[in-house]
Amino acid sequence: MNSRTRPPQKSAVRTNTGLSTASTDTASSDSFLRPNQPTRSSSRNSAVSDNSELIALSPLTANQDSGFLVAHAPPRQGSTHSGVSTLGNSSFNSQARLLDPNASAQSAKVNLGSNDSSAVFGVTPDQIHDMIDPKSPEKLSAFGGIRGIISRLRSNETTGLSDKEHLHAGGWESQVASSTATEFRHTEPVTFKVTDDVGVVVEHLVISTETTVKVPTPSIHSTKGETEYFAERIRFFGDNSLPEPTSRSLWDFAKEALKDRTLIILLIAAFAEIAIGIYKTVFAEEKDPYGFIDGLAIVIAVVVIVLISSVNDYRKQAQFHKLSSFSSSLSRVQVTRSGETIQIKTAELLVGDILHIQAGDVLPADGLVVQAFNISTDESAMTGEAVTLTKDTETDPFLFSGTKVVNGVGKMVVIATGRNSMNGRLMAALDAEEPEPTPLQGKLGKLADLIAKFGTVIAVGMLVALGILYAIFHRNDGKGAVKIANDIINLFIIAITLVVVAVPEGLPLAVTISLAHATLKMLKDNNLVRHLKACETMGNATTICSDKTGTLTQNKMTVVVGVLACRPFGAENLSNNSHEEVVLIDLLTKRSSDKAIKSTAVSSSLSEAFSNLPTAVLNHIALSINVNSTAEEVATDAAEKAAAVAAQTESIGKKSSKEQDGKRATEFIGSKTEVALLEFTNKLGRSYQQDRQNSQVLEVIPFSSDRKRMSTIIKIPENQHDAALERYLSLAHADSTASETKWLFCKGAAELVVKLCDRYVDGEGKVMPLSDAVRPEFEATIETMASCALRTICVAFKAVESCPQTVSNAAEADVDAPSDDANLILACVVGIKDPIRPEVPAAVADCMRAGVVVRMVTGDNMTTARSIAKNAGILSSGDAIGEYTVMDGPTFRKLSPEMMDTVLPQLRVLARSSPLDKQILVNNLKRLGETVAVTGDGTNDAPALKSADVGFSMGIAGTEMAKEASDIILLDDNFASLTKAIIWGRSVYDSVRKFLQFQLTVNIVAVVVTVVSSSLTAIFSEDKIPLSVLNAVQLLWVNLIMDTFAALALATDPPTPELLNRPPARKSDPLINYDMWKMVLGQAVFQILVCLGLYCGKVSWVDGGMDVLLGNTYTDSYLKMGTLVFNTFVFCQLFNEVNCRVIGKDLNIFNNISKNPLFAVIVSGSVVVQVVIVQFGGIVFHTVSLDAMDWLLCIGVSFLTIPLGAVIRLLPDYFRRD
Repeated sequence: MNSRTRPPQKSAVRTNTGLSTASTDTASSDSFLRPNQPTRSSSRNSAVSDNSELIALSPLTANQDSGFLVAHAPPRQGSTHSGVSTLGNSSFNSQARLLDPNASAQSAKVNLGSNDSSAVFGVTPDQIHDMIDPKSPEKLSAFGGIRGIISRLRSNETTGLSDKEHLHAGGWESQVASSTATEFRHTEPVTFKVTDDVGVVVEHLVISTETTVKVPTPSIHSTKGETEYFAERIRFFGDNSLPEPTSRSLWDFAKEALKDRTLIILLIAAFAEIAIGIYKTVFAEEKDPYGFIDGLAIVIAVVVIVLISSVNDYRKQAQFHKLSSFSSSLSRVQVTRSGETIQIKTAELLVGDILHIQAGDVLPADGLVVQAFNISTDESAMTGEAVTLTKDTETDPFLFSGTKVVNGVGKMVVIATGRNSMNGRLMAALDAEEPEPTPLQGKLGKLADLIAKFGTVIAVGMLVALGILYAIFHRNDGKGAVKIANDIINLFIIAITLVVVAVPEGLPLAVTISLAHATLKMLKDNNLVRHLKACETMGNATTICSDKTGTLTQNKMTVVVGVLACRPFGAENLSNNSHEEVVLIDLLTKRSSDKAIKSTAVSSSLSEAFSNLPTAVLNHIALSINVNSTAEEVATDAAEKAAAVAAQTESIGKKSSKEQDGKRATEFIGSKTEVALLEFTNKLGRSYQQDRQNSQVLEVIPFSSDRKRMSTIIKIPENQHDAALERYLSLAHADSTASETKWLFCKGAAELVVKLCDRYVDGEGKVMPLSDAVRPEFEATIETMASCALRTICVAFKAVESCPQTVSNAAEADVDAPSDDANLILACVVGIKDPIRPEVPAAVADCMRAGVVVRMVTGDNMTTARSIAKNAGILSSGDAIGEYTVMDGPTFRKLSPEMMDTVLPQLRVLARSSPLDKQILVNNLKRLGETVAVTGDGTNDAPALKSADVGFSMGIAGTEMAKEASDIILLDDNFASLTKAIIWGRSVYDSVRKFLQFQLTVNIVAVVVTVVSSSLTAIFSEDKIPLSVLNAVQLLWVNLIMDTFAALALATDPPTPELLNRPPARKSDPLINYDMWKMVLGQAVFQILVCLGLYCGKVSWVDGGMDVLLGNTYTDSYLKMGTLVFNTFVFCQLFNEVNCRVIGKDLNIFNNISKNPLFAVIVSGSVVVQVVIVQFGGIVFHTVSLDAMDWLLCIGVSFLTIPLGAVIRLLPDYFRRD
């Protein structure tokens, strides 16, 4: 809300010797600068530094030839009245001192063309920081108060920054006279440095004159992609980009991966083996040229594992940073520039901007209050103290970035942005925060720890047992200590490798990969995930508590029907498709001389409907709407607007201008209800801008969920009065004269505001008593409008003699001040249509199919809420509505805990609810074991958003406080997008379980085959050396396949609509269900039998059969057998990876496989690498080349995992318990 004041009247007199300017304020006697302050002379000896006090000069004198200018600042009008705080009476604007005109006139120069920014701006970022940290009213006063700071920043409290700043400073209006000189006409105060003849700074000047002077045009170049208009300002004060927390480098992630104790032990053993291998190669009697290969291969494998792990973590960090940057780019603010209210990105905010603020905002920069209507802030983010502080121009004008506006509306001048702001300096000192593990990551972490402990016990037991067997059966063949040491190290390496394989490090990685993939994909579905846990939790949500406006509806509100001064209008706008609309049409069109609501015709033309209504009456009713509103029409860049629409589906409160090819477009922003009302008065031919300019706002009582209405008290200048206003005053029994009367305008929920009215404006413009005989007519109209799914708003007014008392000026307020809760005059009742989004009924049906209960929580009355719920599909039109299906907020919040347990299972619609009701609903649903998702857009919704398992805020209509409290931001405010979040959440949950099912199978098979084969060779081999058929390098390759590659393949499967065909998982459900255990154990048993069968069986194409096992190790026959086992084991995993794409009894394991190209790439790449390893990696992996029959055996046996999976899915569930 803006307080409009007339600018001071000025006069300029030209003299022969220069310019003499006097300034007179005809609107207020309260002077911005006090002329009776002591004077002080200006000279070289009294030179002041950059942090000197703001100096105001007595009447300006200037020598046109020399370019010397001196001036004084004019008085300015201001007010502080009943919660309204402006600059005129501020104590921070009365501290400036006068400069001796005699000294200044001869020695001062204004440095207009200097390239030194300190000569252009009268204050530095460091000086500003010293003033606000800590808060220093004294330093603020030394700068000339708030207005002094504004002048030093070359801004203006009314018009803001100028988009022609590259041509002039502050309030200088310019016309380019030539390529080298610019002609300036000065209209507002501006501060410059003043120097004497030798360039010594002597004072800072406030120049205020209406004259023309030519000065060189400064050369300012564009920086950082910004337009050249503000390049110098950005260079000096910086932009509004906050420092990003320090990101971790790829090397940092690599070092962290290398801290794994298991890998460290494995590397130590590998280096020991390398040392022994080098000894055997160089010094041993029997040279072994490849003795060091095994150890080197292990080192290389560990390096590859660390590198891939580090790259994955680094990419994950980059993806989450991308999401964070996108979230920041969504924020928009309103500022005044060149006298025009515009909307810009938060990152484009500049020092000197006049920023519009309101309840729910998180301040994007530091500033000083310029105008305040009951503003209070929460500075706990800075101070740690959860105390609400009142802000105004009198006592505490300091506002800090990162703090929250809890109440009120107003404006502030931005004094520090980005890295120079309080929040920026704080963030610069912080390191990047590690995200907290999600619930699923926590579960998998515990499971991984349990498996790791189990694997470690087995590895240690195997090491001890094989060591004992080696000591018992080993024959000393005379090869000495080196051979024994090498055997022991090999045994140690196998045990450590077994631990590496057994530890399912890929489980948390799978969650991270799946979440990173899902959150980026969800962005395309208009879901911006702020907290990762919300993504997975949403998949198992059991109930959604949804707002109505903008979420279920289109948030495109239009006044379609109503009664204005007892003149009905708009019946033809109803579709006449329902019984309720037919009743409303009949009610509006019936005529009766003894009824209050009457009309000769219901016309589509507003001009016809109100043709007989006095213009003054119609204008006064429009005034009551236009002034009592926070919505505004702002200018936006047309190209940027188009891009925003493309990115976000819908724009805020659209009202496009008719400029198709122009640079500017306009739109209404603010409450959609208020936007609809402003557009309605526009159709009545009334300009809201003109009404606000002609009115002085004295008090604003913002809309609240408790009051369900908004009120504004204004004073109309005497020259705006007419006969109609005089008549209203007399009928309102006002004792004061017209020039002294104040008006209170009120709008809000119709059925509530009507109860506060005792008079109404009739069809002839007369104010009549609202008797008991007339009141039911209005109430019936409101009820019928509501039954047509229309939001009903009542507009009323009355004359008051004084403003209500407030905390800020209670001592000065008039006693017995009337309140706004009684004796109102009813002006009009309107029905506002907000159509249901076309996709909402289908989305609600999808939720019900998925076992998710949808509840609507709205501030509308019960009749409107019930009608909209039926249209949205939340309530079935044909079904009878139960006793507790629809309930209002006041009744709901009074329920006892026992009654609450009875009501909640039936409750579907909560009408006339407050944010507190929503929080009560969420908390009680959670108490009953529900997983609750809730939507919210207002500041007061923050507690409910925090309390819910998943909080959704609105990206378009939501306040910054609501967004900060939420887990996911709906970029298009659409309920259908929320349904997509359910699908993605279930996809993440299933992806992790798919990987878990796959990895458990690999772990079991690898451990069993390694232990059994090592034990057999230790007992039965000729030289009694324990040797696993799967050596360390092979196991590390398997570990790479099953950890990183499988996680990437299985965790990136796209979601399918079929995910909604099942109910959500309960919180008590185990992570590994019966179907998963059945698949894991079935596949593990099959693979173990195949691998050990190949290892122990007498196979014709392996020379020697069992003799291979009992003969010398690493013979050609043994290597071939080992290669068969290794190759078959790997291909079993690759086929099982395909098999694990499906969890449950679905037999189509190839469903949507073409939609995940990454899966095909990873599996195909693994096959290629495996072929290369087998055919060409003999030295490193201890393999031999296989012929066609060998490959046929390996692939044929491995492929059996696919049909086996189908058989396992079809097995009866004899032992199912879940």
